Amino acid sequence: YGRARMRTPSDQLIQLLTDQKLCTQAELDHCEPHVRRLCQDLPDFDSVWLDALVQQRFLTAWQADQLQTDEAHTVVIGRFQRQRALGRATWLATDEKRVHQYVLRAAPGGNAADADQQIEELFAAGDRIRNTRPAALTMPLEAVSFPSADRVDSFRNGTERPSRLLVSKFIPGWSMEELLIRGGRLPWEVVAEIGRELLLALT
Repeated sequence: YGRARMRTPSDQLIQLLTDQKLCTQAELDHCEPHVRRLCQDLPDFDSVWLDALVQQRFLTAWQADQLQTDEAHTVVIGRFQRQRALGRATWLATDEKRVHQYVLRAAPGGNAADADQQIEELFAAGDRIRNTRPAALTMPLEAVSFPSADRVDSFRNGTERPSRLLVSKFIPGWSMEELLIRGGRLPWEVVAEIGRELLLALT
C-alpha cells in the first residue's frame, strides 16, 4: 500500500515556531504521529499541530492561543519566552534556556520621558529600602527596553506593545482564588495577615 505521507504544519507556522525558538524540527517530528492520530482522514490544520504541541508539552496552551492571533510574533520578547498571562499587562516568562521563571510587567505607557522617570523613581525607591525590606519581598530586578523595530502594531486589548518591561523573579505559590477554591472561606486572622502583608509590600 505504500508509506503514508508525512504530515507537516504550514510553512508560516514552522517559521513562527523556529523564528521564536519555540519548537525544534525534532519536536515537530515527535508530534507527527500524534497529529496523524488526531486527524485520521481529515486535513492536518495548524490548529491540530498546535494542540499536539501543547499535549506533548512543547508549548503552553496560552502560547498556542497567541500563535493563532495577530500577536503571534510576541510570544518571545527579547530573551524572555512568555508562558501565560498573570494579569493585565503581566506575564509569566522563562529565560532562553527555560530554566528560571520571571514575571514581566509592562512599564507605564504614555510619554517616553515620563515613563523613564517613573521607572528611575521606582528603582531608586527600591535601592533605598533594599537593606531593610522584608526578605519575602522581591523587587524588580531590571527594566528591559526594546527598540521600535522589535514592536508590533497592537495587543489584543488594543494597547500598543510596551517598549519597556519590568522584570522580577517569579515566586511560586497559591493565588487567592486557588486558596478559596481549596479551603473555602478564610478565617479573619488569615485575611488580616494577608492584608497586612499587602500593605507592607505597597508601602
